Amino acid sequence: MCREYEFKVGLEFKTLSQFKDAIKEHALLNRRDVRYKKNDKLRCRVVCKGQKGKCKWICFASKVGGFDCFRIKTLKGKHTCGRSYSGRLASSEWILKKIINNISCGEEMRLATVIQTIQDKYMANVSVGKTYWARRNAMEEVHGRAIQQYAKLRDYCVEILRANPGS
Repeated sequence: MCREYEFKVGLEFKTLSQFKDAIKEHALLNRRDVRYKKNDKLRCRVVCKGQKGKCKWICFASKVGGFDCFRIKTLKGKHTCGRSYSGRLASSEWILKKIINNISCGEEMRLATVIQTIQDKYMANVSVGKTYWARRNAMEEVHGRAIQQYAKLRDYCVEILRANPGS
């Protein structure tokens, strides 16, 4: 997604979480502060939190009857508020999704590098604590996979010996 992308009424998403992720990504790219006003399994209303409620931007998506998708049904106005650099929407899970590819490629990412990467692309101020947990969980996910693979190595050797005696 890029900064210039605009949501339109009728845009469909496979799941509600996909809609929320798209809204979060768009808000962070465009430095907006949004919140979920009405949020349940069938619908989600997102409003702008900027300028103490003066901004009238609203986006509402709900489940389409008879289908397993969610559609934007209401999209009101453009943002009239100023930019927000708080990074409140940038959760540790979101940061993890942004850095896991770099870590899986073997890149050594220090906390300062992760924070700088997020600030460069999204201009969001993220805390050291969020960054620490995101990097730690990403390392566990990447290296945990390797540890699980090494645990299967003995079974692989036994299978080779069974299938090809004398190996």
